[in-house]
Amino acid sequence: MFNALRQGSSIFVMDKGNLTLKVGVVDSVTQPTGYNSMPWLQNMPGQTIDVSVKFDDGTSNEFKQMQPNAATAVYGNVIVTETRELMAQEVENMARQSKAVLDTVDYHQKVLKECDGMLAKLSPSFAKEKETDARLNALEQSISQLNGGIINITDMLSKMQGTASASKSTTKNQ
Repeated sequence: MFNALRQGSSIFVMDKGNLTLKVGVVDSVTQPTGYNSMPWLQNMPGQTIDVSVKFDDGTSNEFKQMQPNAATAVYGNVIVTETRELMAQEVENMARQSKAVLDTVDYHQKVLKECDGMLAKLSPSFAKEKETDARLNALEQSISQLNGGIINITDMLSKMQGTASASKSTTKNQ
């Protein structure tokens, strides 16, 4: 529990947003404060502590209003634990959640594909819009291919003109 932390204790911090894990050393811990300021009531609900932590990379952080009788604290995407084992559980949970999401990718791709068909049945204007989009995409692709062909023809004509000019100048010189 965080109330057992002392200066020099190890603490583990994972940022789920940036996917980083840091091991820090407690620099300082405040005395419990809050609703119950009597020392014999330090583990009662409403009590909080602030913990300052220094990391190996030279950075430091202060975690405020931690519950003294908790072993894990969550600050948005940041998880703070007092033991390796608890942090390992958090990492395993995150991996399990990501795997579950990845396992449903095929299903969700199918849902997206089928929703278009369902919306087309429900809304003729949606169907017409999708049909128009498909035709526009086909036209854009055809125009792109035509442009490529025109560029090739222009290049060939330029080469032929260059060859013809070279032949004329050789004939004049002879």
